[in-house]
Amino acid sequence: MNRHNLRCLDLSSLVLLEAVVSEGNVTAVGEKMGLSQSAVSNTLSRLRVTFDDPLLIRVGRCLEPTSRAVLLLEQLSPALDSLANALCDVRAFVAVKSDRTFRVGVSDDVEFSMLPPLLSAIHSEAPMVKLMVEHADGHRLGRLLQDEKISVGICRTTKLPRHSHQMRLRESSLCVISVSTSGLQMNIDEYCARPHVLVSHTSEMRDEVDDALEAIGRKRRVLMAVPRYSALPSILAGTDLIATIPDHAADVMVQSFPLRRHDVPFTTPIGAISVAWLDAQNRDPAEKWLREMIAQHLGTPL
Repeated sequence: MNRHNLRCLDLSSLVLLEAVVSEGNVTAVGEKMGLSQSAVSNTLSRLRVTFDDPLLIRVGRCLEPTSRAVLLLEQLSPALDSLANALCDVRAFVAVKSDRTFRVGVSDDVEFSMLPPLLSAIHSEAPMVKLMVEHADGHRLGRLLQDEKISVGICRTTKLPRHSHQMRLRESSLCVISVSTSGLQMNIDEYCARPHVLVSHTSEMRDEVDDALEAIGRKRRVLMAVPRYSALPSILAGTDLIATIPDHAADVMVQSFPLRRHDVPFTTPIGAISVAWLDAQNRDPAEKWLREMIAQHLGTPL
């Protein structure tokens, strides 16, 4: 198909096809794009005629792409991203005048410890800008980006979608917090003997700390799991419970509450907080400004 033949194609129909392949459901795509189910079906019918291929085949309750559709989108998706970037390049972004709403995904620890200073910095340069914040841990980040629920995510990233980018902001190590008034650092015997509370986003009462303990033949007593870091100060108060949490969250808690920070008395994995985004947002001037603000105010030398 040469460029002259492109006149018979509506670019929005290609965006719609990409969305249906991703969702596997016509109704969900229609709701997301503000179209009726019949409008989505009619668009897909026209595409089937254009490409002389079924494009999508129903398997159970889902629509699965044909091999032709998979090949088509492998070539089209980068082209659509490039077109979106080209359109973004022609729009200037003036922070002080903008009233744009940015959709940002952050993990709970980032929300608790890093979001307040970031918000302050953003509003000092762009007082009319608004932030819509969504919870985004490493497990949810990819889907939130693909579904366009957020344009940028800040957390410990794991697997990201194709055509995505990420930038490391800072290392993330673990430490222990408690209400202990002792001036002594906690040793491993005390650590294992004390009752623990952990923050879990997976409804499980174990995490990477338990894996590290098992590797050295030790284990801890986890008595409680909660979904948010912000709950820890009130839970720890007046108890002998301890919590092992990222250092950036611990630093804020010990400054704001009567808690003490201890080193973890054994080796634990060191992770990293990163900012991630899709290629479609890579050259948007407003999104570039936001990422620069995030890097400037949340990043530290690695």
